[in-house]
Amino acid sequence: MNKKQVEDRQVERGSVVERIASDADRLAYIRVLQNRNSGASSTQTDTRAAERYLKSEKLRTGLAFAAAVPKKYLCQWGEVDYRQIDNAALRYGLPAKGPTWSVPEVCHWLFRFLAEYEWHFRKRESEIDPLLMGAETPWLVAYRKERTLTVRVQRLGLEGVMVPVSAVLEVLQRAGEQLRQGAMLLKQDCDARALEIYNLALDGYDAAIDRFFDEAAPSFAEDEEVSSFAGGADGEHPGPFEVNHA
Repeated sequence: MNKKQVEDRQVERGSVVERIASDADRLAYIRVLQNRNSGASSTQTDTRAAERYLKSEKLRTGLAFAAAVPKKYLCQWGEVDYRQIDNAALRYGLPAKGPTWSVPEVCHWLFRFLAEYEWHFRKRESEIDPLLMGAETPWLVAYRKERTLTVRVQRLGLEGVMVPVSAVLEVLQRAGEQLRQGAMLLKQDCDARALEIYNLALDGYDAAIDRFFDEAAPSFAEDEEVSSFAGGADGEHPGPFEVNHA
């Protein structure tokens, strides 16, 4: 804070005090003290004026302390040490580098800091799942496992090493359609018995796929441990897609 800013703050504090008591109130306070020492009584007007002056002086003293609070009080109130305060001053701009600090300056900095980084705090709060908090219960344990599994599946999907079941089924169905079209071409060059055998094989192919996915559907929904690829012999390149079912 430069010299002009300090002077502006002093004028601002002075104006607050002056709105409570005037120079006339100060003179009235002096008269009340003189009358008290001499044993004389003071007028009601002077007494009230003296009270206003005393109130303004208490405020002036409080503002003077708030403008230059010893650093030890910031350590006590914040339950931190000097090193933490210096780090906050260096990293975030907390106005408390010297041996004293100003309450108005810290308040001003605090609200500017919160306004600037409000989006960050809102983001962090929105990421907190209230269902992950609370006492340990069987339902909470199961929910945490499901959340862990979901995050893992999402990560594997982003890495491109996990194929959705629906995509696998669609590819197999398209392959079956291609085989059916091939059967129509074979019909032109093969006898009826060969085409019949080929069609029976295709029917078995479709039935095997349907049976596999019908039987595996419950395990897809209930598995607690899902792996994307078993991995190749080198342990790095992906192997066949698999689901580990306990």
